[in-house]
Amino acid sequence: MQLESYLRHKTRQPQFVWRVVIGILVVGTMVAYGVQASPDTPVDFDGSIPEAYNDYIDRLEQLAASGKWAELWWAIPRAMWLGAVPGPTVLALITGACWFAFLLQSGQPWRSAGIRWPLAVAGPMLGVVSIWPTLFAIYWQEQVLDLRETGELAGGLKFFILGVGLREELSKLLLFLPLVPWIIRRGSEREALLVAACVGLGFAMEENISYFFNAGSSAGRFLTANFMHMSLTGLVGLAVCRGIWQPRQRAGEAIAIVLLVIVAHGMYDALIVLPALEQYSVASSIIAILLAYQFFHELRTWWQPPGETISLTATFLVAVALVVASNLVFLSSILGLSDAVRAAVIPAVSLGVMVYLFLREMPESIIEV
Repeated sequence: MQLESYLRHKTRQPQFVWRVVIGILVVGTMVAYGVQASPDTPVDFDGSIPEAYNDYIDRLEQLAASGKWAELWWAIPRAMWLGAVPGPTVLALITGACWFAFLLQSGQPWRSAGIRWPLAVAGPMLGVVSIWPTLFAIYWQEQVLDLRETGELAGGLKFFILGVGLREELSKLLLFLPLVPWIIRRGSEREALLVAACVGLGFAMEENISYFFNAGSSAGRFLTANFMHMSLTGLVGLAVCRGIWQPRQRAGEAIAIVLLVIVAHGMYDALIVLPALEQYSVASSIIAILLAYQFFHELRTWWQPPGETISLTATFLVAVALVVASNLVFLSSILGLSDAVRAAVIPAVSLGVMVYLFLREMPESIIEV
């Protein structure tokens, strides 16, 4: 009881919360300095990929090329397992745990009107599974639709919107649907938003591992990709449930939001990757920020005061600090501290703006901005 009273008091003191956050970042920077790779060590991201994984991917490509779709479908889970290399997997679990703690507390499951524990816990697990149909869709789109990544503007936009955005958002929605009947019966919009966000978080945890295989230093996207997928899937899940609750009034709105999210997701990736859009790459951060703003705007509607023992503001800021610190430590171990900072700086700025939006939007915020 004394500890509960202490936490309730201290985590609502802005000075205490900021000291904890700064302390986490300082310790993270010190650890990153201690484990940083030598400047003379060549960076080889491909070298961290297990040979068995590369061989298995070759097999999947052969199955797709020969049109053996059923065999390909059942072969994909093993590829996911082989690709779960220790370092990135541990980092994905740390960041996932931080954001899950925030989502769970946002749902106030201890209250009668809060989200239900089993649905929240099932969300990330279903999100991880949603990578399965996503990977299958990649091979199917390449072989059947000839939809492949290209550096050209028109072809690149087509690939990222009709390829990446479409398959990822539909796959996450597909794995959210098994939870919809329970959400619909209860009629809780907050549960729809946050359980769907948990599905998006699970997807991001699994997908983030591939950043170290395919993108090298863009692994700094660990900082924003989790919240990006949480916002995308949360807003889609909420829109779909609203469309079911009020089909005449909101079915059209639900369809429009799903399509808008697909386009936003595709443009987010296209702005980062396509050479023709390099000068506009900052717009990708703006897309992530706008989605976070809408997510917080929806969330604040259902927050019930007074807050829990640990303030939601403290949970959110500590989660952000832990994500930044763990990301910096891992990147420093393979890139060196200076390159790690450069890789993470733009995502960190976007995350900083999300912090500002949280402090502006959430009624439980204890820090004025």
